[in-house]
Amino acid sequence: MSLIKKQLFFLLLFCSVFYANAQEEKIYYGSPSTRGAEFHFKEDNTYNIILKEGSHGKFDTGRETVIYLDDIGYEVEGFHVTEDYAEIIKDSITVNFYRRGLDAKDEDYYLGFKAKGDEDFTYLNLIYETLFFNTENVKPFAFNGYLSVKIPRTTEIQFVLKEEVTSESEEEKVTYLMNQFSLSKNAANAYVDHRTIRDKNNIFNSKFAVAEIYGSTRKILDIDSKAFSSVFTPSTYVKRTKIDSFPNWKVPVEVKKEVYKKFNDPKYVYKPVLTISPPPRNEEYKKYEFNHLKEAVAAVKADDSKVLLVLNSLLRNNDVAYFYDIFDNVYSGAEKSYLSDYNYNQFLVYYIKPEDLTELSKYRPESTDEVFALNSDLDIVYTEDINTERFYYKYHGIDQELSENLLAINELNKLERKLKAKNTTAKDFLNLGKQRYHDIIDVAITKRVKSADESIIDSQIHIIGESKNAYPGFKTNVQYFYPQIDYKDIRQELDRLVEEHKNDTAIDFDYAKLAFDFITVESFFDDIAGEKGNYAPTKIYYEFCLYLSRFPVETSKIHTKSSERFSQNQYATIREILKSRHGDEAMHPALVTAIYENLNNMESEKYYSIFYYYIYLYNNQKLSIEKFDALVNEVAPLNENFNEQLESFYRSCECIYIDDMQYLLSTLGNAMAWDVVTKNNTDKSLLLKAQKWSKISVELSPESHFYVDTLAHLAYLLGDKNSAIELESKAIQLAIDSDHKNLAEYQKTLEEIKLNTLKH
Repeated sequence: MSLIKKQLFFLLLFCSVFYANAQEEKIYYGSPSTRGAEFHFKEDNTYNIILKEGSHGKFDTGRETVIYLDDIGYEVEGFHVTEDYAEIIKDSITVNFYRRGLDAKDEDYYLGFKAKGDEDFTYLNLIYETLFFNTENVKPFAFNGYLSVKIPRTTEIQFVLKEEVTSESEEEKVTYLMNQFSLSKNAANAYVDHRTIRDKNNIFNSKFAVAEIYGSTRKILDIDSKAFSSVFTPSTYVKRTKIDSFPNWKVPVEVKKEVYKKFNDPKYVYKPVLTISPPPRNEEYKKYEFNHLKEAVAAVKADDSKVLLVLNSLLRNNDVAYFYDIFDNVYSGAEKSYLSDYNYNQFLVYYIKPEDLTELSKYRPESTDEVFALNSDLDIVYTEDINTERFYYKYHGIDQELSENLLAINELNKLERKLKAKNTTAKDFLNLGKQRYHDIIDVAITKRVKSADESIIDSQIHIIGESKNAYPGFKTNVQYFYPQIDYKDIRQELDRLVEEHKNDTAIDFDYAKLAFDFITVESFFDDIAGEKGNYAPTKIYYEFCLYLSRFPVETSKIHTKSSERFSQNQYATIREILKSRHGDEAMHPALVTAIYENLNNMESEKYYSIFYYYIYLYNNQKLSIEKFDALVNEVAPLNENFNEQLESFYRSCECIYIDDMQYLLSTLGNAMAWDVVTKNNTDKSLLLKAQKWSKISVELSPESHFYVDTLAHLAYLLGDKNSAIELESKAIQLAIDSDHKNLAEYQKTLEEIKLNTLKH
């Protein structure tokens, strides 16, 4: 081999050896769970694992080869800690929390330490201290790396974690788990992560997979960044010195107090790090946002139809993202007609900021994880110990039950204010009526004590309400604050409204709706005003009926939920009240008469009400012969075939059912005819009219011995003795068939007819 060739050969050999040795080597240091392991990795995908404890191995899954660490205590739950050292000992130690082990949505992680000379541990909340203040260098959504907090130099540290356990009965049980460690005297940094084992029976719990090898020709090594990272530093594993659990551990109150001090300290900048992706914002709804709590308060104060919902989760870094979901749900829901029952347009929502703390202290103490509501009087009407995330999952914005409860309380507060000022309007009562089915209304208004017979009647009325499903995932402390209102105050204001509207020359639709709602079968206003219900109407019922009957065209246009639910119209309801035999209509004849007259003047109502009206007049000795005879001649102008005439009349007009008409006409016809027999029996023309009325009664009710007896008397008075004998004999037979007590009287009458001695 020539000299030149030899030189080239040794040059190539030297280059290859140099290249092999000169490959860049990257060192990845392990998380605390690896107990200080190192992963050395070269460009050709060769590697070397350096362990301080345990061993490592590989297993083939068929698609890739998995590299794992074993016998390093990975099967042990709880916190894992490593430390590194400083040549110069300082007054502080930096505790670095590996973000993979720190669940950003759970604020219940605590660090405890004993500073020099302290007997007790001082505690810090890890989330508060690492994700809120001066976090410019922390990358959002980067779940690897460390969050750091400095503490006074110590050799004793604790980590406490809240663990929630839900039993089969869905009752939440809380236990705090504690791990304690002893650091070296010259420790500079402590590195911490947390291990939770979901499946206790998994045989692979002790094996920590840290890398995978892919490919068959060119091997590609993929290191698990949860286990090793180039941003970590070499460290030594620290063993636990104590493990404990506390079923009722109470978080020291100083924890939050110390955090709140930072809000007012210029050295700290509140800049929470989001570790979940915030929702896309709808630019259209940003116009509804408030810059400060003062602005939101001013807005609700200016509009008493609104309720301000304030969400206070200052010390939860991700909750603002959930607030924007709630915010958009409320304001988008207000634009959807199918969500009108939620009344989103009556809500304002606001998320507390640090600069709001002074304003907030006027209404609530400096506390977080709370939602509360303010009305226009700036009274607290609702509080719930719940953070914004949980509020979102529980109510999905604002659900119908929460909405209706808050609006019911708002209406109660408005009503109380107006009752005191004695300036309540019909609209105020109607707004309260929209919330009538809620328990809050029922307990907020003091009711009249009911008698035993009323309780029996009430027990027979069954109204099915909407089901209200509790959120099953957790329990929270919910409080509603509402005024207590006496039914007597409501009644006084209703009486005032009645007087105010007595002389209306044009209909007030709000008042008319209130009047109709008051008298309907599904009582609410009558109940809260201390009434017994429309089965026992009092003066206010007749006042409302009279008002509605004064404006027939306008009143016919009124529709309420009650009328739709029970297929009621206004006048049918009025007729039922007028027909009542349990009220005090006899005490208000002028009102009752005026209502009937108004109904009789309506073409569509006349023959629904006139028969009952004439019964009312007769009972009060005010039905004239002329009025009744005119009605008879309208219904049956001929002197025979009364049933056919009645059926023809029934088919030709709007009127009550024919059975009711037959009953009322026969009853009234007999009563009026008998009055003629006993009081005006010398006027032949009057006797002839009475005979027609009586014939109608007998033809419509042929089995009535009363009616046949009346007709027999009239035949006798008109000189038709044979017909009188025949009719009275028929009355006697009907009385025998029914075993009636009047039999003896009829037999005596028959004898007097035969002897021409019958007198009246």
